[in-house]
Formats: sequence, C-alpha cells, structure tokens
Amino acid sequence: MPDVFNMRPSTCVLPIVPLFHACSWGIAYSAPLAGAKIVFPGPKLDGESLAELINNEGVTEAWGVPTVWLGLLGHMRKTEQKFTSLKRVLIGGSAAPRAMMREFQEKYGVEGLQGWGMTEMSPIGTVSMIRPKDADLPLDRQFDIKAKQGRAVFGVEMKIVNDDGQALPRDGKSFGELLVRGPAIISGYYENPEASAKAFDSEGWFRTGDVSKIDPEGYMEIVDRTKDVIKSGGEWISSIDLENEAVGHPEIAEAAVIAVHHPKWDERPLLVVVREPDSQLGKQGVIDYLSQRVAKWWLPDDVVFVDELPHGATGKLQKAKLREQFKDYSLPEVGGLKRPRSAPRRRSELAVRQPALAQVFEHSWSSGMKSVQISNYPHRMGGHCGSGALRDLLEWAGLGWDGPPGEGLVFGLGGGLSFMYMRVSELTPPIYLVGRNGDMELDFCHRLGIETERRQTDDPDEGWRWVADEIDAGRPVMIWADIAELPYLRVRLSNTRHDIVVIGYDERRGVARVVDNDREEVQEVPLKALARARASHGFPDPNRHATYPIRFPDRLPELLPVARDAAASAARNMRGTDATLFDPADLPADGVVASGLKGVNIFVDDLATWGDRLTDDQLNASLRVLPVFVEKAGTGGGLFRRLEAEFCAEVARLTGDRSFARAADVLLDCANAWSRLATYAAADQLDWRALVVHAEQLPSSEQRAVQALEEAASP
Repeated sequence: MPDVFNMRPSTCVLPIVPLFHACSWGIAYSAPLAGAKIVFPGPKLDGESLAELINNEGVTEAWGVPTVWLGLLGHMRKTEQKFTSLKRVLIGGSAAPRAMMREFQEKYGVEGLQGWGMTEMSPIGTVSMIRPKDADLPLDRQFDIKAKQGRAVFGVEMKIVNDDGQALPRDGKSFGELLVRGPAIISGYYENPEASAKAFDSEGWFRTGDVSKIDPEGYMEIVDRTKDVIKSGGEWISSIDLENEAVGHPEIAEAAVIAVHHPKWDERPLLVVVREPDSQLGKQGVIDYLSQRVAKWWLPDDVVFVDELPHGATGKLQKAKLREQFKDYSLPEVGGLKRPRSAPRRRSELAVRQPALAQVFEHSWSSGMKSVQISNYPHRMGGHCGSGALRDLLEWAGLGWDGPPGEGLVFGLGGGLSFMYMRVSELTPPIYLVGRNGDMELDFCHRLGIETERRQTDDPDEGWRWVADEIDAGRPVMIWADIAELPYLRVRLSNTRHDIVVIGYDERRGVARVVDNDREEVQEVPLKALARARASHGFPDPNRHATYPIRFPDRLPELLPVARDAAASAARNMRGTDATLFDPADLPADGVVASGLKGVNIFVDDLATWGDRLTDDQLNASLRVLPVFVEKAGTGGGLFRRLEAEFCAEVARLTGDRSFARAADVLLDCANAWSRLATYAAADQLDWRALVVHAEQLPSSEQRAVQALEEAASP
C-alpha cells in the first residue's frame, strides 16, 4: 500500500534480517508482487559491508533492527561517506532512538520509519508514516510522530487496557497492555490450547505483551514490554525510553536497561552501556547527561560498562540473557552516584551547562490521575513576561555567563527591541503601544543555539498534551496566555501573548502550577481557566494554545558575537517599518498604525491631535493608560529601553567592549525620556503643552539609541 511501504518496480529493497524472521518472510512475497528488486546481505552485517552493498547495488530502502543501523551510522561517520541511492530505512524489532532517525534524515537525507508487528500478525501492525496533513510541520514535530511506532495498517484494530482489562483512553498519556485483532492475526497457537488461552482475552483480542500508549490521532507508541518495564515503588519506568535517551550521548554506542532488585523500591533501573571506541566516558558523565532529559526518579541507580551486549540471530537485544548475567547484582550504596543538584557555575566566556536543577515527583492516583511538580524551579519577578520567563528557564538549565543572566541581558539577546503605535477608535482605550517585536522568544533561542518552536493548535486537548508531555519528561514549558483570563492577575485589559511557564499540574484537583513575572509565588490556575486563557480571541490576535517546548544545549556560544548580532537586529527593527501587529489596510479609515523610528514620529505628531480627535472619555482613557504602556503593559517605551540599556551594560561588563558601554548610557537616556512622558501623563493637573513639548524630544532620543546600537554591533 502507498501509505505503508509503497514498493514499486523502481524499488530496491535490502532486508537485513534472516529469512526465518517474519519481516523477511513478508518481503519475500511483497517485493516480487510489486516487481521490486531484492538484495540479500549474506553473512556480513558490519557497517562497512552494508555501506558498500547499499551503494553498489543501488538500494533505495533497507529494513533492519536498531543494532544494525547503529553499526552502519558509526561507519558512515568514521569514513565521512554518503549514500548514493538510499532513500528510506525501516526500523523494527525494538524502538528506534530519536537521535538515530534525526541523523539519517539531517545528515544523509534518508527517511527513517518505524514499523511494528509480530509473527502472529502476519506480520505488520503499524507504520509511522507522515500523513499529508502533517508534511508541513517543523522537523521536530515530524520526529515526534516518527518516534512512535505508528498508525495501524488496514485490517488491524488496536486498544490498550489496564490490569483489570478495562479499555484506556486514546489520549497519548494513558498506557497499558496493547491488544490487537484482525483477519490476518492468529486465532490461536497450533495444538497448544494452554498458550492460546493465555494469549487472548474473552472478546478474542490478542495480547501482544507490549505496554503502549495511543494518541487521539491513532499513533501507537510502545512504552515497554510487559516483562521489561521496571516497577519501582508502584510506578512504571520505561526501559525503552531510558535506552533511547542514553544512546543519544555521542560516546555511547549501545545501551540496555534492566530491572534489578531494590530493598525499598522493589526494582530499580540498571543501565548497561557499550562505549564508542576510545571513549573514556564514566558513570557520572552518563548520569549528568540523563539528568537533563528524564525525571530524577527514572535515573538509573548504577551504570555498568561492557564490551558488547547479547543479541539474537535477528539482531534483537536479548534482555533475558542480561537479566541472567546480572541476577545476583547488588546496587551500590545510596549516594554512590551523584544525583543532579545546584552546583557552582564556572566563570568563563563559554558557559558550560550544569546538571538540571529540577526534580520531578509524580504520583499516580487510584483513578489514574497524576500530580507532577518540578521543584526547585528558580523564579524572580521581572519587568517583562518573555524575558523574565526565559531568564528563569536559563537559570533552571544552569546556563549563563559568569552566573545566571539578568533579565536585561536576556531581553537584549532576543534582538527584539522595536516600537509600534496604533490608534483605533473602536478600541478601548483607543491607543496601543508596543516596544518589542513578536518573535523575541524564538529569536533569542535560535541566536543562542537553543532548540525550540512555537506550536499552535485550535484543539485544546492537543495543546494541553504538548504541555503535559513536557512536564512529564521533567521539563518546564513556556506558553502564551491571555492576561484577562488568568484569575490571579485580575485585569480586564486583554493581551493574548503573555508568556508564563508551567512547572506542574494536578489532575485530581484540576489545576496547573505556573510562574509569572508579575507574581512572586507559584500560582495554581484551574485547568479550565488556563484552557480559556490559551484559546483566547482577544487582543492582539488568537493565541491558539501557543506552546514553546525547549531543548537546551550543553553550553552557550561566546557572548560578544551573539550580542553584536542581537544589537544589529534591534537596530534593523527600528530602521524598518513593518513590525506592526496589523495590516494598515485592515484598519478603519481614521485609524493609525506605524512602527520603528517612523512610528515614533507618527506617535508624537498624533499625540498633539488627541485633544481634537478623541472624545473626552477616550482622551481620559488614553492618558490614563499611556503611563502603563510606557512602563509596563505593552510595552511602549520606558521598560524595554531600560532593559536594552541593562543588556548593553552587562555585555560591556562581561566582555570589556566600550561601544556597548556607550550604548548603555544612550539607551538609559532614551528610557528616561519615555518615563518622563509617563510622569507628565499621570500628573493630577495635566499640563498638555508640557506633555506635547516633551514628547517632541522622543524622535531624536530614539535616533541616537539606534545609532548607538549600530555602533555596538560593528566589530
């Protein structure tokens, strides 16, 4: 079928599995039926032999288990070869590490697909094919899909059940034993009624022995084999997830996780590792790496290094042999391996990432509901939601230059300084000022090599699933929420792009735990209220459950080059005229919208006409809200210019660059000019003439600030 393997006469397939294995047994029929060429590898399955065979025979797709691909990729990296014909690899037998599929795709242009099935299913059950509607998703989102085993092929039904045999929801979070049925699935084992009775439930569903999740789109993800899952203190730890995270380490060639006895928790994970050649990686290095990627209570209690892992004839890892090998293994005393905790930061230009500060505690309730909390999350109130949230996240990740960065440094590195003025009579109040562009969060992350994207959806369940998945993995997650819908803020003014960070949730109580730059304490927000805040159609536009999943690097780049790039970006924003939230063509005939230095000039000119253009109520509302826009919400001038001045001063302190020191002084003068305007507008006895005269000084002040940023941006 086209949406399964899409074999055709031009296909050349290489099955790197024995013919007695169900996968090859199927290819022996399906390939000739499609007129496709088959290439058999013979006894040589090492990376060098496979690479030569693939390129010499024009293989377009190859099928095998992850162990085979690890060897092939290792050879390709070592020799710096490229594939001349290979377009796709199908990975089965066990879960494929995400890092493996990324390397195939990004380095060699080879699509990696996961397939899952069993001999009892004849044999294919699911394939992780990207559907047309998902083809335009960012690569990270596509890899999220490909990391799962996929959707059921025609003729296969799937469900997951709990220990009592009750069906569980397809929510992408609940996991249980996977059951299947269909016309190509066995009805029993030949002359073995006892095995048949154990293999099927009362309704004829076949028990696969896999522990799985199924999301609302029908994608199935294997969490573990029932015999391999680690049951620790009543909770389940996925050996597959731990293994896949471990092999993402550049010095780990292969890894396996098995359960070993623990006197208190019953079972705890033991990680068995094969290092890359010449690697000196130690136990603590592995723990430090994993601590940034999994919940603390998932971390293995010990790491054992071996020369090789046992595999069967099909290349599958033989965990039964590992369990036998380590059946008498005793875990080290508690504290033998250091768990992540806050550590002194190195003072260096290249800031090295410290172990994650977060700890995640998860409790499963009898009803299946969870309570998850990231503790020790660092938080300080900030001036602006985005830069305050990103500052906290950087500190959580242990990243910075000479210690945790201040909010000004974070804001400035976003390169988002800008200006927009809008007057529309239909608004209440009729004016709006903004002092930054709309992509500061994304630009900041991309400039510093931090992986993120802005995911948006109109499906509230999908939007919450993005958040819950990050929290479940031990990672805080930044989102947009409308301030008018957040009960703890108690404001009526709408702003749909307010950044907050979710650090936990409690399904039983129906609340999420968030941190906000406007509040010192962690806030508990009802999940229904948070959903409304994330689905708002308020000002300036629908936020559509915007979510920023973030993956931090091990270290930040050198400060001065990225600071110069950010300063240049801010100057370009102010020189340009397109950083507006609205198309002027969409505004009423009497409406005004402008940005950059031109926008500052238009604001000043328009301000002088407010007395004639606006009604008394509109004028009073505009004067009342103008100081708020300048110094806080919006944000029109003072706050963002002050943060930009702090950015320049901090860069000058850390690097000794004098042009940034001069820019800091100029930007502080600009910020003070805006603050004086706010003071005039807020006076009990308004001096209209003084207000207008002072506003006329703003364009030249902004012009000097832009020139100072341009000078700082020049080496």
